[in-house]
Amino acid sequence: MKKTIAALLTLSMLAAALTGCSKKAEEAGAKGPWKPEENIEFICQSSAGGGSDLMARSIAQYMKSEGIIDQPIVVDNITGSGGVKAFTYTLEKKGGAYNWQTVNSNFFTAPIAGNIEQDYHDYTLLAVIGVDPNVLCVPYDSPFETFEDIVEAAKAEPGKYSISIGGAGSSGACVTIMMQQEVGIELNQIPFEGGADGLTAVMGGQVDMGWQGIAELVGPWQNKLLRPIAIAEESRVDALPDIPTLKELGYDVVFSVPRAIVGPPDMPQEAYEFYCDAFDKLNASEKWQKEYIEANYIIPRTAVGKDCEIIFKDFHNDTYALYDAMGLAVGEAVQ
Repeated sequence: MKKTIAALLTLSMLAAALTGCSKKAEEAGAKGPWKPEENIEFICQSSAGGGSDLMARSIAQYMKSEGIIDQPIVVDNITGSGGVKAFTYTLEKKGGAYNWQTVNSNFFTAPIAGNIEQDYHDYTLLAVIGVDPNVLCVPYDSPFETFEDIVEAAKAEPGKYSISIGGAGSSGACVTIMMQQEVGIELNQIPFEGGADGLTAVMGGQVDMGWQGIAELVGPWQNKLLRPIAIAEESRVDALPDIPTLKELGYDVVFSVPRAIVGPPDMPQEAYEFYCDAFDKLNASEKWQKEYIEANYIIPRTAVGKDCEIIFKDFHNDTYALYDAMGLAVGEAVQ
């Protein structure tokens, strides 16, 4: 009798357990594929108003308006140490499903120069939305009318003329180094926390020149606050058809930065897959392409997930070669 009761109790407990498992499975199935249930934190290493900040806020806006992601995407600017503070913050979110990070040239130069141990391999690659060429600008009332005017003046008085850069390792710093080496001039590099601060310095005449993305310079140019002089690209761009490339002027200086997004190390697979799909949808959105990519003169080059690897690798190795030539590179190029 006792054995019978014990057996019945065991069967009853087993049935209850199976029922509970069944309910959990039904609940999981009812929820469907993973999607965000919390705010997504989008870290930007540059100050508000610059190209990276504009990209982050635009992505947040269009992910929502295009019905791709329902949860809010909150942009947080963590500046300082040439982007290292922001990059370290994202690395510390290892395993997180609700963290994104903007990518700029500092993301690559910081590990190459030894300012941070981790490189792009240590993050979760999410998307590339395009590449951004660098345009050399001067204040609107500058005496420099052409790039050759700058070369002549800088050779006559080395170190006298100033150029704004976004801190050591920024795209402005990299392309300035390339230009100085190629042309044989020396400029006084003035660092700023982000592109917006450097842009203000050029418009106000606090510096003699500076590098800007096309989107940032169009408005000030139309308002006669600055003038583009030359572009560090393979060929002229449609947005600036009358502005020569440094290459056509006889100087092999080309430096375009990928606009990209990464997540923290070891992002959960279901979150990674969701975000890759989300960026695929964003890149395919006609409204996004017209109102952000075209409106901001970004050169289209898109990839998501593992397809980002070749773009990251190429830019890393190109930047490594630049630093290695100056004896500043740590470690080796990516094979």
